[in-house]
Amino acid sequence: ADTEAAKSAQIARFLEDMLRGIDPKKAQERDTTLLQEALGRTAGQVARDLTNQPAVEAHLKNTIGNIYAALGDFQNAELMARSALALRGADPAGQLADLAESHFDLAHHLWRQGKLAEAEQVAREGLVLATDSVGKKSPLVAKSLAQLGVIVQDRGRLPEAESFFRQSLTMRKQLLGNTHPSVALALNEL
Repeated sequence: ADTEAAKSAQIARFLEDMLRGIDPKKAQERDTTLLQEALGRTAGQVARDLTNQPAVEAHLKNTIGNIYAALGDFQNAELMARSALALRGADPAGQLADLAESHFDLAHHLWRQGKLAEAEQVAREGLVLATDSVGKKSPLVAKSLAQLGVIVQDRGRLPEAESFFRQSLTMRKQLLGNTHPSVALALNEL
């Protein structure tokens, strides 16, 4: 069983490296039909072949979903994120940080489709999970705060959005220093 698990983990790493090697910016300049078909086949294969390894399956589905999102296909990205979230939520051995990351991804894909109320709810759940998993100060919590800021800003609640952005900025400065690129990103969000 250990050999089979190691083999599956190695295959999952290979697939993930291959999928991350796809440059969505270059792909968007071309017809992405072939890439979309390959992603669909890969998603089907992951669901079929990794049913006994929910953590690996969820990780790969998140990766595939994020590639769909980079290609502008937010409906398929949402489907992959929902599937990954369900797998991680049902896995008793799962990590809260991974579950929080799945919430983050799903909220992003919902936000990009204009499903702001649901995106906000998912993002808030993810923020709670991130805080519970890694503590009140972490890059994941800072990222989640910024995401929630963007969503509530788009819902027209600017003072609340500013509060989230400021919390994210403060946390990023404390964790990463004033010159880190994500601090610049947080400043830009303000």
